[in-house]
Amino acid sequence: MPPSPLAEDQVLEPPLEREKEVEQKRTKRALRKSQRYIRSLNHLRLELVKAQEDHQAEVGCLLKERDKFDRSLNEKSMEVEGLQEALHKEKETLAELKTTLGLEDEQRKKTKAETIELKEQIFVLISKVTTQAIEEFKVSSKMRGLNVKFGQETFNKGYELCERRAASRFLELNLDFLYKRASEEVVVPFTIATNLLPTKLTSATLPTSSAPATAEGFVLTEAASNSSAILLEV
Repeated sequence: MPPSPLAEDQVLEPPLEREKEVEQKRTKRALRKSQRYIRSLNHLRLELVKAQEDHQAEVGCLLKERDKFDRSLNEKSMEVEGLQEALHKEKETLAELKTTLGLEDEQRKKTKAETIELKEQIFVLISKVTTQAIEEFKVSSKMRGLNVKFGQETFNKGYELCERRAASRFLELNLDFLYKRASEEVVVPFTIATNLLPTKLTSATLPTSSAPATAEGFVLTEAASNSSAILLEV
């Protein structure tokens, strides 16, 4: 026996409801999935914003470091330029000092040569002046007076020495024969001995000039002059 239409509707209704329920479940699952996706996107967006902020902060720090490095580099560049200028000036000063030292060395050598030459000239002049002074002194009146005085002193010393020798020899003589002949010749022995001795030379008997007045004066003056010349040369 075939089913009635009402029975068919009752039979078809449960599958439709099930489909609706399935659809609703699918929609809910899709909604929950969308919500999770949205939350994930929001989280990613927040992380991206935070990363951007951190990146900007890091970029700001790097920019500050770069500015600081640029300033330091500029300062170092200026310092290097100053050092290069100072080095250039030092090189110029060193070159000038080398030139000055070379000139001073040449001047020192020149001065040394001139000093040696002047010493030689002074030595020659001193020798000439000394020789001239000695020659002038030899022919001066003072030298003649010294020659006369020296001759007098030499003669007097020789006379005294001769007198002492004669006196000592006179004491050793045997004069008894004189006393035996005293009756014949009244002569005192001392008078005889005195007459036998030479007369002592005084300043009055010597010549006062270098020119020879007598033969004896010429000999005495010449001897004195020779002795004085020998002493002066020594």
